Amino acid sequence: MQSVKKLVIIFCLISGSMCHLQAQTVRAEASSLSIAAPFGVEIGKTTCREAASALKPTYSNSLKLDSVPASAQLIPEGYPGASMIHVTCERGGDAPVTYASLFISGRDEQYATVVSDLTSKYKKIGPIENRGTTGLEFQTANGNVVVYSQKSHLPAPTELMIEIRYNSLDAIETERRLKEKNSNEIRSKEKARRNAL
Repeated sequence: MQSVKKLVIIFCLISGSMCHLQAQTVRAEASSLSIAAPFGVEIGKTTCREAASALKPTYSNSLKLDSVPASAQLIPEGYPGASMIHVTCERGGDAPVTYASLFISGRDEQYATVVSDLTSKYKKIGPIENRGTTGLEFQTANGNVVVYSQKSHLPAPTELMIEIRYNSLDAIETERRLKEKNSNEIRSKEKARRNAL
C-alpha cells in the first residue's frame, strides 16, 4: 500500500498534475469485533486486583489475590439472575484476567435472553465442545465467550444454571497447546502399541 502511494506521488510530481490521494484503511477482523468486558472487567487487560476493587466479593474469604494463580468470586450487578462472576489470573493478582465465568440461574427463557444479548454484542460462531460439554461460542476482539447451560434442580427442577465463560487470547492458546499435546501423546501410545506386536 505504501509503495503504491509513493508511485502515485512520483507520477503526480513528474506530470505536474494535482492528485488527491484517498487514504484507505483496511480494518482487521479483530478491530471490528467487540471487546469482552463483563461488568467492566476487560478480559486480558483488567487485573484480578482491579476487578476485586470494582466489584464486591461474594464473601470475605473469596479473594485469593496474593496466590498464583489468583482468583476472586465477585457479585455482578444489573443483570437479572446473575449470582456470581469468578475471575482467574493465571500469573497472579496483578496480572490480567485469563478467564472469567459468570453464573446465571433461570429457565429456558433466561437462556434464550442470554444468547440474544451475547449475539447482539459479539460475533456468533456456533457450537463448540469442550471436555464433553457442548456450548455456544462467540468471538470477541480479546478472545471468545462460550455459554453453557445445564439443569440445576435447585431451587426447582425447571431451573437452569447458565455459565458464560470469557476466555482471553492467552487462555485460548493454552487450551490449544494442551489439546495438541494430548493428541500427540495419544498418537505416540497408539504407535507404540502397534509397534509392540
